[in-house]
Amino acid sequence: MKNKVCSVNKNNFFKIVFYFIFIYPFQITKQNKYIKRFIHFCLTYKRFDDFTNTYNEHAQDLKDKNIKDFLIDKDQIKEFKLSNDKGNISCLKIENKNSKKWVIGLHGWTENKYLALRLVQHFLNDGYNILTFDQFAHGRSYGKNTDVGFSTIQMLDTVIEFLKQNKATHIGLIGNSMGASTSVLYAQIGKYKKDINWIVADCGFSNLVRQFRWYMSTRLEKNWWQTSLFVGSKFNKHVNKDIKQYDLLKNMNQVTTPIFYIHSKGDTFINYLMSVEMYEKSNKDITEIWTPENSEHVRVIADYADQYHIKVKEFIKKYSL
Repeated sequence: MKNKVCSVNKNNFFKIVFYFIFIYPFQITKQNKYIKRFIHFCLTYKRFDDFTNTYNEHAQDLKDKNIKDFLIDKDQIKEFKLSNDKGNISCLKIENKNSKKWVIGLHGWTENKYLALRLVQHFLNDGYNILTFDQFAHGRSYGKNTDVGFSTIQMLDTVIEFLKQNKATHIGLIGNSMGASTSVLYAQIGKYKKDINWIVADCGFSNLVRQFRWYMSTRLEKNWWQTSLFVGSKFNKHVNKDIKQYDLLKNMNQVTTPIFYIHSKGDTFINYLMSVEMYEKSNKDITEIWTPENSEHVRVIADYADQYHIKVKEFIKKYSL
């Protein structure tokens, strides 16, 4: 790919320099207003109540997306907590008797462990145990302000350690949106990355700062440098990470876990080319990509349900050891 999504490149370099020198000084207040509003949008969402983060929300999610398969009954689910030195991680699991295979579902931004069930429910029929959890600063898990998956890596270490203690012989990750990017990041820096057999990364971003730029520029219908200069630095003030480090392309060629990228060309929340970027940097011997048409963000699993499950199953069978 010649130019990365919302990057500085030879086609826009002089435009950005001109804007920064001659126009930006008169637009600082406006840009700061854009960024302040965007950060509030990122950090403000309902984490739990009588409906949010419950089985009823999972059931409503399937209905809203016209997903006909309801494969998990409420009484199959066991909620529990894991802990590390940062706090409690709110989890749920559904067990398949006598199986040592596990799939971990990673939800998207503003979602929770119950909404992650849409990603993993079909694995029950393939003999997997299921585990989902509220990611950092989501649901009932620890964390105040989300860094969009960066701090979930330590949580995943704790979750995978729990599965290893329970004699798991096979562990897969499937995530959408934020969860997809978290799964790819885990394959790069996670403590137990070698214990992951496969990853399905559905509609993730390749670089968080560039994702912020792209989202703001498309919503405001302006060039990204007219809306979001220094958005990363300003977001950093609200979290304990430097999100400029959240660049999945840098270490992609070192990943040894098979990854299946899924991303609709119709996604208006995260540009599908971000998944293409990651695929192009990956080891093609263990990586595949599927970019269907028209579906919106996180909706491929609903709009292409049969193909989705068949392709995921075939990928796992092909690459899983």
